[in-house]
Amino acid sequence: ARKAKVSAQAYGRSCSRGALVVALHGHPSSSEAWRFVFAPLVARGFRVLAIDMPGSGHSAQHPDDTPLKSRSEFNTIKGGPVDVVFAGLDFVGASAAVLVGSDWGGGIALSAALACPKRVSKLVLYHSTYTEQKQATGKGNASELTAVQQPTLLLWNKANQFHPFAWARNLQKRLAH
Repeated sequence: ARKAKVSAQAYGRSCSRGALVVALHGHPSSSEAWRFVFAPLVARGFRVLAIDMPGSGHSAQHPDDTPLKSRSEFNTIKGGPVDVVFAGLDFVGASAAVLVGSDWGGGIALSAALACPKRVSKLVLYHSTYTEQKQATGKGNASELTAVQQPTLLLWNKANQFHPFAWARNLQKRLAH
């Protein structure tokens, strides 16, 4: 199987023992959307990895030449966004990271936390979009997101025209904490 060449920006000292923060961009966007946070995070001792998802920023298109779909149900496909995140962690030698995601990137962060909880230490979600993958069964309206146990900071701008504040309230209700 062919792999896409993925571009990422890394900041901080490679020998640092500081926590790794992985910045995940929205759609359509790139890792450049996060450049304003790199210096402040590094100044506080964090290492930062900002990944361009395949087909975005400086990354090559997905190997089968189809763009990655920016809906949550496609986050865990083979070679998809969650695999790209964990490959980034492997590349820098990190067993776990704080995932910071905006829009689609927030959905990728949630999908990663559900797929492999031990590799995600905390979540910071800004205007995050996520579509439930499983129908609730036997527990009334139980959300699959109740399985997310990582400390989670949910950020929202009430005036954002593309991400209604009602989405934030809905996401807050579906998360366990």
